[in-house]
Amino acid sequence: MKTITELFELVALAAKSDAVLRQLELESYRGKWFINYSGHVNVLDIQYFPSGWSSGGRFEKCSVNLDDNGIQEAYWFINNRLTK
Repeated sequence: MKTITELFELVALAAKSDAVLRQLELESYRGKWFINYSGHVNVLDIQYFPSGWSSGGRFEKCSVNLDDNGIQEAYWFINNRLTK
């Protein structure tokens, strides 16, 4: 069972992957990960754009309450897309 610490380590890796690609591709890079954490209601919303962000572009979404089940769902959502 994954912990909230492990989940937020993956969140950091997703953000770092966007930052590294943005630096390498300069202005042409469009982010793939959009992650919103609402601590006051304990909710994590994640949007992943497989082909990079574009208005109206195709994306996959995961929105969870950060209870035990939500932590597992969000962890594996990010993990499976970071390792493709």
